Amino acid sequence: MPIMSPSMAEVALPRRLDAIRSVDHETILSGSLDVDLFKRFQEAVEDVNGPVDYKLAFQRDVENHMFIDGECSTRATMVCQRCLDAVVVVVQGKFQIGLAFSDEKAKHLPKHYEPAIMDHNGNIDPWELVEDELILALPMFAYHADGECEIKQPKAETEQVEVTEKDDNPFAVLQQLKSK
Repeated sequence: MPIMSPSMAEVALPRRLDAIRSVDHETILSGSLDVDLFKRFQEAVEDVNGPVDYKLAFQRDVENHMFIDGECSTRATMVCQRCLDAVVVVVQGKFQIGLAFSDEKAKHLPKHYEPAIMDHNGNIDPWELVEDELILALPMFAYHADGECEIKQPKAETEQVEVTEKDDNPFAVLQQLKSK
């Protein structure tokens, strides 16, 4: 997929979005965004290897809670914790975000929703939601697949040590005391 310029990305996903209207219209937004727009995510990895793909579906559940069913993905370069070389990882996040007007109302959302607070007009910043989910989807430790990285440790030099048996048994004294 081609990397989109910021002006193209803003058309696909606005910085401020009327979440209530989007839920009422069951809006589905999807596309790709230029990763340069996600500064916090870039700071968390060594490099980003492509655009951020996203899909946000605004819905209501059976209890009339407003939520966003979403997913996002990209590829990022991190440091392998075995060999300390670069490793490319696929970063994918799937999430359900419950929408609320305050922290107090967010406490009443079902536990399977991650809460997001809307402003007093019902607006949210979808870019921030996508970036937060990308950061949460990063692996705690990045590794190459088994057998793909070589652990760089110095090889220990081994010397042949000749083992000789002693005639004196250190427990001979105990044996003598036991037999008395």
